[in-house]
Amino acid sequence: MRKKLWVIATLALFAISGLIALVASQVKAAEQGDVITRVYITDQAGNELTGDIEQWQTFRLNSDFTLPDNEVKEGDTTTVKIPDIITFTDTAAFDVKDADGNVVAKAVVDEATKEIKLTYTKFVETHSGIKGSFYFYVRVDHNVIQDAQTMPLGVTVNGKFISGGNYEFAGVGEATPYDIGKSAWKQNDADPSLIRYHLSLNTSGKDMTNVQVVDVLQNTSLSYVEGSFEIHIGDWVSRNGEWFLENGVDRTSDFPVTISGNTFSVDLGNLDSSQGVSIYYSAKIPYTPVDGEIFYNDATLTTDNSINSTASRSYTFYEGGGQAEGYVYSIKINKVNESNQPLANAVFDVIRVRSGQTVGQITTDSSGEGTLGQLLNDEYILKEVSAPSGYSLAEDVTVNPADFDGTSKVAEKTIVNKQVATTTTTTTTTSTTTTTTATTTPTTTESTSTTTASTSPTTTETTTASTAASTTTTTTETTASSTATTESTTSTTATTTTEATTTASTTSTTAASTTSASTTEAGTTHSVTTRPSDPKTSGTTTSSKPKKSGLPSTGDETGVWLAVLGGFTLLTAAYYYRKAQV
Repeated sequence: MRKKLWVIATLALFAISGLIALVASQVKAAEQGDVITRVYITDQAGNELTGDIEQWQTFRLNSDFTLPDNEVKEGDTTTVKIPDIITFTDTAAFDVKDADGNVVAKAVVDEATKEIKLTYTKFVETHSGIKGSFYFYVRVDHNVIQDAQTMPLGVTVNGKFISGGNYEFAGVGEATPYDIGKSAWKQNDADPSLIRYHLSLNTSGKDMTNVQVVDVLQNTSLSYVEGSFEIHIGDWVSRNGEWFLENGVDRTSDFPVTISGNTFSVDLGNLDSSQGVSIYYSAKIPYTPVDGEIFYNDATLTTDNSINSTASRSYTFYEGGGQAEGYVYSIKINKVNESNQPLANAVFDVIRVRSGQTVGQITTDSSGEGTLGQLLNDEYILKEVSAPSGYSLAEDVTVNPADFDGTSKVAEKTIVNKQVATTTTTTTTTSTTTTTTATTTPTTTESTSTTTASTSPTTTETTTASTAASTTTTTTETTASSTATTESTTSTTATTTTEATTTASTTSTTAASTTSASTTEAGTTHSVTTRPSDPKTSGTTTSSKPKKSGLPSTGDETGVWLAVLGGFTLLTAAYYYRKAQV
């Protein structure tokens, strides 16, 4: 009996715990509505938005926030709703950060409800005075409005509309016909490294013969995804300012695509004025891009009947966040020697680590300074390729994202060059010549011997003639060469003549001379190598058609299950209690 009562008590305790957890979770996930202090609209680069907003134009909706001290808890949420007249261009989740870059909340985008839900992190419980800003990308929803009109833009939080100002929409207008058109967007949120491209051919409605399309990825790091190509032929129809292919027939297998590196080509044969062609394909970025990064692509259509056209499209990767992004950052170099004196004419390659590409060069001026702008908030290597005269190359310097100043967006590096060590070369040459001549009469013998220090082999030549007079000549040559060179030459001539009457005469001559020269020379030769840089310019892109993202867990689901478990245990406890009574 006691054992049964103990079991019942235990089950009841579990039930009570589940109910407490449910209540606690509901208290924990409170909605924090009064935290947005300012809403403002900018262009996609964060600059002032000017002029009318076009149909496909992407712009940025920015919000400043302040959190009350000791009130916001981990798991609390803030829901931000955008007006129905605009829609998200990117639905990927992103982080909301404070002014120091700390993650304050996780943001999830719901395209269907046009809401962003912020779920606060543990950071809010351990810090006070939390302020910051966040932004996300939007465009006009031309399925909702088509006519030119004034648009009140802002956000609604906890039922309260916070205005960001009124802006003019240019309207949808008519779709423009063309021989070849091109668009691009992020293929999906799950893999941000995939770009989806679309080519639309012959919306102009022309007869074309022997049609060929050649596509070029201008960013050499990109690559085509094999198996991603789709080719359809159908009828072009204009609707809401854009072209739609109706009655399309899949003809992918009829038109093989040839891929060669960063280029593909396809031959489509003849097209009549009623035939339109739609080509879809994907390209892969070999790394995760950063917000505001631009990728370029060109496609050219050629025919045999002089219809030739090129479509260029830049795709910009967009990602919401809590700090300014895009090509707004700069690197500044201060070049000095070991005495802190400025050095001019130092040349540096600026290499982006993520892509491995050289994005530009910096050359220092007479003040030892040099700057490169239009950079992304990313990691770079500064590689000196040409040092000032008389100085050695400096070691590579790394620039990290944290090095960029939050206000000026400039990362400044001071790089020191060491002087080249002096080198001395000495050359010494010595020459010695000795000549000896001996003569005897009346018998004459002539002998000549010459010796020179040399690295060449020794040669001996002897000539003998048997006549009334006999002459013998011997020549020996040796040459030696080194850094210090000594040359010696010895010549000996002897002549002897014999007759009935003998007269002897001997003459000896010796001559020697020595010459020594020393030369010292020091110098430095520098070799300069320059590599081309990749241009970076701003661009626009059409928006993707992303998948709906799920909302984050706030603890409600766990509490519900614990409550269910508690109910089950109560029923079990009641069963055992009744059984015990019986």
